[in-house]
Parts: sequence; structure tokens; C-alpha cells
Amino acid sequence: MTKAEQQGLENTTQCEVVNKVKYLGIWITGKNIDLYNNNYLVLWKSIENDLKNWGNMNLSLFGRIATIKMNILPRVLYLMQNIPIITNMKVFEMWQKEINKFIWANKKPRIKTKILQDDIKRGGLQLPNFKLYFETICLTWIKEWWTLDNKKILNLEGFNKSVISIFYIAILGNH
Repeated sequence: MTKAEQQGLENTTQCEVVNKVKYLGIWITGKNIDLYNNNYLVLWKSIENDLKNWGNMNLSLFGRIATIKMNILPRVLYLMQNIPIITNMKVFEMWQKEINKFIWANKKPRIKTKILQDDIKRGGLQLPNFKLYFETICLTWIKEWWTLDNKKILNLEGFNKSVISIFYIAILGNH
């Protein structure tokens, strides 16, 4: 939209035209890259700051993992569930590095991350695996789209099950 069109729309509607809007804690923008930058990057900077502050506390390994589960996981899951737009899987590696630094207090890890992420019954500590959460969220959306039978909503959305099959292959086949 050009500046002249934007001015005309503002004059006609008596409303200000903006580039982004915050709705339920999520910045809504016109481009996916802006969605990522305004939401995920901002959130992760906040989480990095929190991890630095909490890193100075005298917490046990279990306390540090509990902090990740109770504070960081819900914030990241909220974004993932509402705007699942992460396309570069290296983001999860970067996040895991920062979390590992916090868990091990910037020292050398003594237990492999894979073991920490495993179930307690198998000797793990159930450290959240953000990449696995993201893939599960994508599959949940695909399942919802696939099982949706309300024809009015399907027509409104331009629903095509073959496109979803291609989407599934593209998202989950990239790694």
C-alpha cells in the first residue's frame, strides 16, 4: 500500500493505519519474517536475559530443569501454537545451546542433552525438546485440518487435503 493510499484510507475510515498490531500478546504483521522478528526474536532475547539473571542463583540441576519447564516452555509454546512459522531448524539448536549453558552454569556438560530429554522412567530428566514440541504442534494442525468435516468452514478456507499432504512432507521432510 502506497503512502497516498494509506492517507486516503485513514481519512475515509478515521482510523490510523499501522504496520503491526499486538493481539493477545502476539504482534500481528503483514509478512512472516516480521512475525518471526517481532515475536520469536523478542521473546528469545527476553528469555536469554532471564537465563542470565537466573544463572547467578544457586540452583540444583533439577531446579534449573524445573525453571525451564515452568517458565520458558509455556512462553515458547504459546508462540509456537499460535504462529507456527519457524522454517529454519537451526533456531532450535541455538536455543538448546543457550539452555545447556544455563543448566550447566556455563560449565562443561556432564550428561548428554539426549539423556536429559529422555523420560524419567528411562533415566532422563524430561528436559523439554523444543524442536520435538514444534513438530508435534505442526502435526496437530495438520490433523485438525485433515479431520475437519464442516463443509462451510472448508469452503471458506479453500481447503484442499492434497495441499496438506504436500505441506506435511515439506515441513517434516526438511530435517
